[in-house]
Amino acid sequence: MLYDRAAELGRIERLLGAARAGFSAALLFRGEPGVGKTTLLTEADRRAVADGMTVLRVRGVESEAEL
Repeated sequence: MLYDRAAELGRIERLLGAARAGFSAALLFRGEPGVGKTTLLTEADRRAVADGMTVLRVRGVESEAEL
């Protein structure tokens, strides 16, 4: 359960709704460590998969930081 994240979840839902309608967009998750970025991203994944969307996820690692 996500608390006090209604605005962020609303933005995610609007983005997914646009994707369902055939539009593309991007959403940036940024903030200090521990503020819930991964939790929000996981919730976005969950909602997308529940709607039958395919989700691709990548992760950068420290060794790629200079690229």
